[in-house]
Amino acid sequence: MKVVSVKRQYLRTLILLAIFITYLFGGSALFHVIESRDEEEKINETKALVQTLQQQFNLSDEDFAYLAEKIRENLYMGKMDRKWNFTQALFFSTTVVTTI
Repeated sequence: MKVVSVKRQYLRTLILLAIFITYLFGGSALFHVIESRDEEEKINETKALVQTLQQQFNLSDEDFAYLAEKIRENLYMGKMDRKWNFTQALFFSTTVVTTI
């Protein structure tokens, strides 16, 4: 059995860690790109629907915001915030890797 020097073992560990981190960030970036496109489309569709409803029922921005808030209070509908940003995609990728 060969005795590996501490320096060489330390270097090997650093290289593997760098590969692992690169893999995580690459997966996160890919996942973010894939999911953000669909999410962007949904956000745009929702904004268009809001605009249509405002025009159809002659609602000001304030009136519509009040109506939407009342609906959220009584029925969970979520928000129009982005669900998938890079940090959340990185967390998801880390969860996937550690689960496997």
